[in-house]
Amino acid sequence: QMLDELAALARVAPGVPPARLIESATRIGAEALGYGADFGTIAIGTRAVFAVIAIPSSVTDVEEYLVSGDVDAAADVRLVRAN
Repeated sequence: QMLDELAALARVAPGVPPARLIESATRIGAEALGYGADFGTIAIGTRAVFAVIAIPSSVTDVEEYLVSGDVDAAADVRLVRAN
């Protein structure tokens, strides 16, 4: 799943900021696959499947948390389709 891939990338490239890794997994990934006009960003005219993630109240850096590998996908992640 995407969060596992982000955690793996963060381990391989620790100098890359978490925000850049997330952008690579969303906007840049959609563009690279030829889907940039429809997916990868939140904008008028695009389609989306949102990952709604429960963030513990103790987390102070959400981007770092998302790439940390600490997210329990089974318990903390819900997908919401928006068309």
